[in-house]
Amino acid sequence: MQNAKDVSFENGTMTLHGVNPVTVCFADRPERMAGHMPTPKIVPMWKQGLDSFSADPPNATLSVFNGDTVSNVVVVLRNPHISGDDLTYDVRLLEGTPPPHGACSLFIDVYAAPFAPTHFPGAPTFPNAPRSNYMYAGPYGPSMIPVSPAVRPPLIY
Repeated sequence: MQNAKDVSFENGTMTLHGVNPVTVCFADRPERMAGHMPTPKIVPMWKQGLDSFSADPPNATLSVFNGDTVSNVVVVLRNPHISGDDLTYDVRLLEGTPPPHGACSLFIDVYAAPFAPTHFPGAPTFPNAPRSNYMYAGPYGPSMIPVSPAVRPPLIY
């Protein structure tokens, strides 16, 4: 989840203005976990891995607060880039009407990604390993590193 002070849409792009420097990651299945990572680290990770977000762009719901009105827009996210505290994505609108501006929260849906819902850009994948053998909460949020069943770091609940 990414939060920002304002959002704007222009020519197929969406810019989160004043984006929070920390992106929150969370999952409730197969195990409850939560974490965070610096927002600028997401941009270079977007293209990493065989099943990266660049190869399989995620959907996202943008919830925008403008006065007493809340608007939701569903988009496909591509090609993130950050400049200062502005984070811009190329977007394809799937549902809703983009509001002119407002404080917002962006919920990135990675359910279709391998090992959903805890997959994140750049994470290694291990298609033949059960989730419980590699998933734990790392320093920048959920990590996907092989872990012996006998020795597992604690999960964040």
